[in-house]
Amino acid sequence: MSIIELLSEGESLRETIVEVAQPVDTIRSFKIYHSTDESRYEVWLLKCQEYLARHTTPDFSRGFSSFASKDITPSNHEKMLRYLTAANQINDEKTELDKIREAEEAYKSGSEQFGSNPAILKRLFVEWHSKTVIYLYRLLGDGNEDYQRIKNIDVNQSAEELNKWFWSINSDYNLLLIKASSMESNRIITPAIIKEEHDEASPKEEPTKSEIFISYSHKDTKYKDLLVPHLKVYAQQNNANFWDDTMIGHGEWKKQIEEALKRSNIAIFLVSDNFLSSDFIINNELPTILTKAVGEGTKVVVIIVRPCMFYKSVLSTYQAENPPEQPLSSMSENDIDQLFVKMLSGL
Repeated sequence: MSIIELLSEGESLRETIVEVAQPVDTIRSFKIYHSTDESRYEVWLLKCQEYLARHTTPDFSRGFSSFASKDITPSNHEKMLRYLTAANQINDEKTELDKIREAEEAYKSGSEQFGSNPAILKRLFVEWHSKTVIYLYRLLGDGNEDYQRIKNIDVNQSAEELNKWFWSINSDYNLLLIKASSMESNRIITPAIIKEEHDEASPKEEPTKSEIFISYSHKDTKYKDLLVPHLKVYAQQNNANFWDDTMIGHGEWKKQIEEALKRSNIAIFLVSDNFLSSDFIINNELPTILTKAVGEGTKVVVIIVRPCMFYKSVLSTYQAENPPEQPLSSMSENDIDQLFVKMLSGL
């Protein structure tokens, strides 16, 4: 659930808090309350605590939890709603630049904490790099040489090489962020904005053929296999091709994947804990697609397959086709089919 949905649910649950009737022969100096929909109330509390743990400071999260652990009362409920309102304001005030700086600090601290774990370091690097590239492109445009220098780094290099590169451009990168931030605050018309306005005014040429790349963990093959029949129908009706790793032929398998990634203009990610923990996906498939999404307009489609830490992943900047709280693993096959049909209808 988003913070807005949590607030809305909390407002709705306010009406379920009622006083427990006092027995005729009992005298007490305080009132006892309960929710008439306790299971729903408990789920809401858990989702609130999960959200605040991910998106706020530990002290803020503990403050909310201190009221969540107490008895249900109208007063405690209002205090929890105030915490959620404050969290929503904090989220609104956090700028795109703030998020880039957070990703930057996460990578720097990760270099110290996880120096011996290149997979984690590369994951943190990709998250910082993708957010930075999107921000700089929006403000500076594709023709800016400094932007190109950052955009065109080969993210498939080793974690050690990426770390050397990161520190070698650190001073220039900071100056570039200052420049971009200044342009944003002064609302200067930037090359990227001009291009967007021109693109809106000019008729766009659609690609002659959609090339769809499916990225998934082999442990989630079941869900990929449910998607494939829908893709076959879509491909027949829309002059499209789709590719997954079952189509690898004779020869160098990694090169075939790289070629399929380069051809793609649509990428479908079947996201789960298996997906997010796959070194190959994180270090090879994701960086290529996210870079193409910024530079070439590749469409990114995210489908949550199993419960996972989607909100903390680099893909969290994209709207998933289904809420993370409703993964495919919790849905009937008929509901999954309906979701796939709706998703493909929107491509």
